[in-house]
Amino acid sequence: SSGINAEWPLRPGMCEYLMRLFAHIELVTKISDSLTLSSIIRFFVRFSEQNPCVLSRSCLFYVFLMGNKVLGEEPFTKIIKEEIKTFSYPVSFFPPYMSDANVKSLVNNFLDGTALCIQDYLQAMCHNKGRQRRKLGALLPDLSDLYKKSENFDNMLHAYLSNNDNSANHMRSYSCWVLFITVEVSIGVSITTRILLYLHCQ
Repeated sequence: SSGINAEWPLRPGMCEYLMRLFAHIELVTKISDSLTLSSIIRFFVRFSEQNPCVLSRSCLFYVFLMGNKVLGEEPFTKIIKEEIKTFSYPVSFFPPYMSDANVKSLVNNFLDGTALCIQDYLQAMCHNKGRQRRKLGALLPDLSDLYKKSENFDNMLHAYLSNNDNSANHMRSYSCWVLFITVEVSIGVSITTRILLYLHCQ
């Protein structure tokens, strides 16, 4: 701009703000080192704890998830699938069951719904503390609904697989993982609320 020249004065604290901004943006690039959903969630939580500015918070979310793909490459549902596979090793993820068109459709629909909840959680972590608390609080009923759906899904999938193969045991493979994520989010909401109350009382 013609109104800005070498003698344009910097506002007090501007240099410090810019240094923090550059440091946080540099930190955003390290999200590429997080290869699992658990490590991704921990990264978002740790990043939020540093009280980054709105620009760097937005950068983190949109750099991480572009067009529902992690870093513009792998579908987010694939990351979730790998996490569930590690957590509960559901038989429906493996041959011969995943080659069944009905099983594949059911699993993919469940993963799509789960991805939306996890995305909302990660996006909530990219807000300031006050709005983050409200967003996470609003997310808990959605996770509760997801848990109920996962229980029904487990029962339905177990019944379907058992009709075709008596040795197939799929009980609670998905709902246990959803319960784990729900508890983790609940703990995060509780800790955030206590910290804000403590700071308010000081």
